[in-house]
Amino acid sequence: MLRYLIIISVVMYVAAAAKYYADQTKQEKEVGDILRDIELKELEELMLIASKRQWSADICSKIDNRYKFSCVSGSPACISNRYWCDALMDCEDGSDEEGDDCVTKHEDDCKSSYFNKDLEFFQCTDNKMCLDKCRRCDGVCDCLDESDEKDCDPNDMNSEPCDQQAVVNKCPNGP
Repeated sequence: MLRYLIIISVVMYVAAAAKYYADQTKQEKEVGDILRDIELKELEELMLIASKRQWSADICSKIDNRYKFSCVSGSPACISNRYWCDALMDCEDGSDEEGDDCVTKHEDDCKSSYFNKDLEFFQCTDNKMCLDKCRRCDGVCDCLDESDEKDCDPNDMNSEPCDQQAVVNKCPNGP
């Protein structure tokens, strides 16, 4: 009789342990599903954020410094690193196109994009940024020093449209 009690106790213990582990696995699966859903939602949000050129201070605070360039002042608070020194001013203050690193990058980009290719371009005086000819004398300041809009004949403004519009109009009084 004692033997049967021991066997029944062991069977009940094994059954209880199996139920416990089954419940635990079910809970872990549910938690895993919830985390996966959260991760997918966050990934969707990050993809939406990454698709924008300019980011607000709230979004900038959530992004690791390795992936962003923080504007010195004004709006936006930061931009994606891929738009730093890309010959389009994204920061209102133009800080994303300034500095020795940008001058070097702009000169290299000019050489690889324009020189010896019979393409017409304009090179900014201050930071050596190269612009498509369509950006010269179009009423929109693309160069930090506004050299692309200096010495333009008002009767002969460039009406040739560019494929990509300027993000920031740097002219102090607008176009």
